[in-house]
Amino acid sequence: MTMMTPPPLEQEDEEMLVPHQEFTEGPQPMEVIPTETASAPENQQVEDPPSFKFRWTIENFSRLNVKKLYSDIFYVGAYKWRVLIFPKGNNVDHLSIYLDVADSATLPYGWSRYAQFSLAIVNQIHGKYTVRKETQHQFNSRESDWGFTSFMSLSELYDPSRGYLVNDTCVIEAEVTVRKMVDYWSYDSKKETGYVGLKNQGATCYMNSLLQTLYHIPYFRKAVYHMPTTENDMPSGSIPLALQSLFYKLQYSDNSVATKELTKSFGWDTYDSFMQHDVQELNRVLCEKLEDKMKGTVVEGTIQHLFEGHHMNYIECINVDYKSTRKESFYDLQLDVKGCRDVYASFDKYVEVERLEGDNKYHAENYGLQDAKKGVLFIDFPPVLQLQLKRFEYDFMRDTMVKINDRYEFPLQLDLDRDNGKYLSPEADRRVRNLYTLHSVLVHSGGVHGGHYYAFIRPTLSDQWFKFDDERVTKEDAKRALEEQYGGEEELPQTNPGFNNPPFKFTKYSNAYMLVYIRESDKEKIMCNVDEKDIAEHLRVRLKKEQEEKEHKKKEKAEAHLYTIIKVARNEDLAEQIGKEIFFDLVDHDKVRSFRIQKQLPFSHFKEEVAKEFGIPVQFQRFWLWAKRQNHTYRPNRPLTPQEEVQSVGQLREVSNKAHNAELKLFLEIELGLDLRPLPPPQKTKEDILLFFKLYDPEKEDLRFVGRLFVKALGKPTEILLKLNEMAGFSPNEEIELYEEIKFEPNVMCEHIDKRISFRSSQLEDGDIICYQRASALQNGDQYRYPDVPSFLEYVRNRQVVHFRSLEKPKEDDFSLELSKLSTYDDVVERVARQLGLDDPSKIRLTSHNCYSQQPKPQPIKFRGLEHLSEMLVHYNQQTSDILYYEVLDIPLPELQGLKTLKVAFHHATKDEVAVHSIRLPKNSTVADVINDLKTKVELSHPDAELRLLEVFYHKIYKIFPPGEKIENINDQYWTLRAEEIPEEEKNLGPHDRLIHVYHFTRDPNQNQMQVQNFGEPFFLVIREGETLADVKIRIQKKLQVPDEEFSKWKLAFISLGRPEYLQDSDIVSNRFQRRDIYGAWEQYLGLEHSDTAPKRAYTANQAFRGRDGRRRQLGVALSIFIFRLYSGWVSCTRLSHFKSEMKFGQTFTEYLHGEQEAFLNKCSHVEYKRLKKFLKSCRVCRALSESDDGGNDRREEGKEMSEFCRCNSCALCDQMFFTELTKEASDIAGCFSSRVRRLLNLHVSSGLYRYMWRLRHCFMDDQQVMIQEGRMLLDYVTMNAIAINKILKKYDKIHGSADGRKFKTKMRAEHIELLQLPWLIELGAFYLNFSGSDFGEPGEFFHKFSCDLSDMQPVMTMTLSDSMKYEYSLVCAICLDTVFNPYALGCGHLFCKSCACSAASVLLFQGLKEAPQGVKCPVCRSVGVYKDAVHMAELDLLLKNRRKEYWKERMRRERAEMVKQAKEYWESQTITAIGI
Repeated sequence: MTMMTPPPLEQEDEEMLVPHQEFTEGPQPMEVIPTETASAPENQQVEDPPSFKFRWTIENFSRLNVKKLYSDIFYVGAYKWRVLIFPKGNNVDHLSIYLDVADSATLPYGWSRYAQFSLAIVNQIHGKYTVRKETQHQFNSRESDWGFTSFMSLSELYDPSRGYLVNDTCVIEAEVTVRKMVDYWSYDSKKETGYVGLKNQGATCYMNSLLQTLYHIPYFRKAVYHMPTTENDMPSGSIPLALQSLFYKLQYSDNSVATKELTKSFGWDTYDSFMQHDVQELNRVLCEKLEDKMKGTVVEGTIQHLFEGHHMNYIECINVDYKSTRKESFYDLQLDVKGCRDVYASFDKYVEVERLEGDNKYHAENYGLQDAKKGVLFIDFPPVLQLQLKRFEYDFMRDTMVKINDRYEFPLQLDLDRDNGKYLSPEADRRVRNLYTLHSVLVHSGGVHGGHYYAFIRPTLSDQWFKFDDERVTKEDAKRALEEQYGGEEELPQTNPGFNNPPFKFTKYSNAYMLVYIRESDKEKIMCNVDEKDIAEHLRVRLKKEQEEKEHKKKEKAEAHLYTIIKVARNEDLAEQIGKEIFFDLVDHDKVRSFRIQKQLPFSHFKEEVAKEFGIPVQFQRFWLWAKRQNHTYRPNRPLTPQEEVQSVGQLREVSNKAHNAELKLFLEIELGLDLRPLPPPQKTKEDILLFFKLYDPEKEDLRFVGRLFVKALGKPTEILLKLNEMAGFSPNEEIELYEEIKFEPNVMCEHIDKRISFRSSQLEDGDIICYQRASALQNGDQYRYPDVPSFLEYVRNRQVVHFRSLEKPKEDDFSLELSKLSTYDDVVERVARQLGLDDPSKIRLTSHNCYSQQPKPQPIKFRGLEHLSEMLVHYNQQTSDILYYEVLDIPLPELQGLKTLKVAFHHATKDEVAVHSIRLPKNSTVADVINDLKTKVELSHPDAELRLLEVFYHKIYKIFPPGEKIENINDQYWTLRAEEIPEEEKNLGPHDRLIHVYHFTRDPNQNQMQVQNFGEPFFLVIREGETLADVKIRIQKKLQVPDEEFSKWKLAFISLGRPEYLQDSDIVSNRFQRRDIYGAWEQYLGLEHSDTAPKRAYTANQAFRGRDGRRRQLGVALSIFIFRLYSGWVSCTRLSHFKSEMKFGQTFTEYLHGEQEAFLNKCSHVEYKRLKKFLKSCRVCRALSESDDGGNDRREEGKEMSEFCRCNSCALCDQMFFTELTKEASDIAGCFSSRVRRLLNLHVSSGLYRYMWRLRHCFMDDQQVMIQEGRMLLDYVTMNAIAINKILKKYDKIHGSADGRKFKTKMRAEHIELLQLPWLIELGAFYLNFSGSDFGEPGEFFHKFSCDLSDMQPVMTMTLSDSMKYEYSLVCAICLDTVFNPYALGCGHLFCKSCACSAASVLLFQGLKEAPQGVKCPVCRSVGVYKDAVHMAELDLLLKNRRKEYWKERMRRERAEMVKQAKEYWESQTITAIGI
């Protein structure tokens, strides 16, 4: 829930309502005015609220020479009040006037009272010009007076002609109303209304309002109660049971009810509870779930019966007898608000008839295109009619969601049979009276990005309305529930109507967004009685038991400070746990018997409780204290002394528990005789050591506890061998070996004990553990996996059960193996091969598991690429998995890693078919080798046919690979590799023949008509000199085999730089393709415009193939074709070598601007690189200096530094024009990039209507594909422009021999337009990192340019563009110096935790940074006005949530607690001030 700050009270002249404060220096004399006590009888019974109007006449006003003046005391509500004025102003040139609590100095501590009051200066000539101001305040000891420091100007007051001072007399009036104080937080909803509310988990107010509405439909509630559930069900895993439990508590609880069990049954985590979801979507999903659960039960069909209606969509031809109808069901109706004054207007619009004519004619079966009318009519309405008001809609002009706050009326009774049933279809049953009465009004208060939800409900359809606002339920009148929720504008009453001030209007942001009506004829059945007999017995018993347990826990919690929990471990506990549940240390204290003992009771009382529980007399008990050692083990340390045992339980806990834990942990030592009866404990001296013994059996791989012994410190292990053999059940002469278990964290330490030296020499002490075993097992060690104790403990510490899955079936476990985390790569693949019956383990390839997406990682584990199993199972930040994927290769993995696998799509020359082939060759092979291998796999049109390999991307041909090019750098994941036969006509080109590109295209009607969209398969075409378009069309039609009727609709255009120029049949085509210096095929091509009606092939032109030996991996579109190539070492058709090539950056940048992203770039600003570069070259000052310095010789050799012949440090012409232009371009680019990223990321974190509207705009393309494609282009956009700016600034410094370019980059950072430092780039990086952990898989190679280290020391995000270009973004909040949580970026770009930024801006957490005052500065750069532009870094927050879960949860808990605390304090004061109850 986002709490909305109430609008401030109207204040004239924007003055501040403040308690009076004197700002003068030094002591001030106090004017004591005698008071006359007004007659107020004691114990007078006054009505609530009492009011009183006090009139104060002050004579000789201008001659007052006191600083302040008090009026006489007057009584209101048995309280003493007086008026305080500052005749000359309280350090201002205005009259200051306040209402004061007269007896504040004598009132008891903590007093407060609330009053609404007005203060007025009476105009004694014209009463209508009286200056009156109203306010309200909660008075207390700190603020015992309240009023107006600048009430009215002194010049106006002392002007006799104005009428405020007549005969030097001033008249002041005070009208005071005192209201009774009611503690907002102690309000009892059940007591006041008979109903209870629902607790808000953080942002679940929308759900609470819906649940209250459904609960107060008794028929629905009864149906939920009758859904079959069992006593073995858990509410957190069963929606029906969770809903039953919730409804039961709402019906019978006295306090507000929690919804956590219900949201857990939805599968939500804590983060979901802090995200507002779509109400309509929640309603539908909940009803669908319940409908499914109701099938086959006595309540089957209840949801449909209550909420389902039907309407008929029809299309009826006007001129022929043809009508098409389709019946559809609905659970709710979405009604337009915009342009409609009320519900009836929305229904009129809903059934409005649309005419299909002109270009929009309807194609009727057997009749062709016909004029028709289209519309919707209702067949029947449901008993419970749910109307969703479309308060939120997508504004295509502003490219954002907006809330419609227009006035929209809804009636108490809704008649849908009006106007002779104009909403009903002819098939509708007219006997059903569709007259509805309003049951619920669900309200949203706030804006599109946040707000609060609550509901007005009539539970019994009486005249009494109730407001259900989370935990608070109040009685409300009909006006509040109806008229005040219409929305629209509201006009505030004028406080001084005599001055003809224009009325002040404000938009009402609280308005209805959902209405629930109940049909009058079904009212009795729906509003039925629901009592306990409708609730299953097991549910009543369960909930009653839960309530009792809750009360018991509540009581225990309240009394916890009076008790100590004592946990007692015994020999029996050690024997039961060691070897089964634990292997290290002695016992799990959470699984031993515990006692709850009052602290003040003596320890002897506890021993009596132990005697009753275990049957051990008090005199036979001896207790040992446990201690945590430095090596993190937990062992019995020493026995309690007699002096300690006479203390109270509380005192003993304080002495023994250094950690101040509420628990006391003890070991109970009991000695048993031969008859197993308890004996008194033996006397313990300093020489006695208590040791615990574990026995290991290597044959069974079993470790168990066998007992404990006291030994002498100077004794030797040989002295107890007989006893140990007896304890183990061995023969007396059995040879045994002893080991001391020392520690197990972080590594196991278990050392052999020399039986010939003393226990003291072996450094053994009380509580130590000795493990022993037969010595013979060591002699026959080859027979056992773990022949000795250390190896077994090492195995237990590192053993790991791994679930292996076939890569072809990544959702199903195939088999499981128990391995060691220390197993090597060879050990793991050998075990897998043995399990699969494979002779050659090197043919096994493993892939790690992605814990976030629950899918295989995109890249397999290389041969011996990871040393141990533990490394294979680590996902990120020490998060581990127990899943590995395997695949069986046809060749050994080392050999495969030396090969390059390419997916090549072969297009047959004569057949309309495409076959995809996998070509596997050594990495040093060439394209010619690929073609030769492909020839052996495909069917050629003739034996001598020659093949070529093309690179196709987005339906365009970008490259013809030369035969000698190495295949190592060819990437087929982002670009389609296409092989085809070279036509004979291309082999014998004449001197004037041209080979041109031919692409299919269409124009998007929603975009600029000049923009084209390519589709289909591109191809080459030879055009002859003088050949007309008519001749070319014949050849194209023949090549594509297009029927005459269809081809006649095609248009052909010459397209240059993305702009079509349509051709006529008589045009000479070759004349258009004269340029030879084009940068790429996308600049000029012959376009075929027609609709895309071709059937989809087995792949699409821009599909990304999987590169995993036949396994397909879903990848997004490449993040950047040009940036990736630039830093991978090749651009377009030309190879680069470390950025030194014949294709310079200017050419690369031009290709980028006119490449496949041209449509995107036409909407965005970009660096005018060529123009700026040309501008620098034409700088006359620099040229003149160059020529004079060069002695008139020719231009120096290319490649030398320009600074050698240019000595000027700056240039006025450049400084004036160059930097101004570059600043504007950088600013525009930063703004465009930020807005586009904001829109993109809004989609990723949005749900419901917003996501639907986005998908609608993109013709229901896959959301993730659209997002990745958009993200790729945005990253291209910002990085290419950043490089261009960097290049042109270097060029400036080189030409002018100055450092002004570097200084300008500093200026860009100061003005927040440094492109690679924008906070939205961090968001984009977080977006990619989040995607890499999603079910969609890895979005692309370039995504690996982003990485992050979220370690506690210095969390950073890194973007690596090349070895020489790396950017690190600190994720540390500059205020708390911790990893940012709930991060916000201020307008200056600095990141802070929301709570830290709010604290720095002195605003409350729930109010948000937008409420920060204008003058507040950034804590880092001290920039002013940066808070209003603050943006929430939602993707970064999601990244932190996924990758530092424990930190995120803890910070969430702390921030939520702080927000609730601030909200309570704020709303308590606001409620008292605003409501006064």
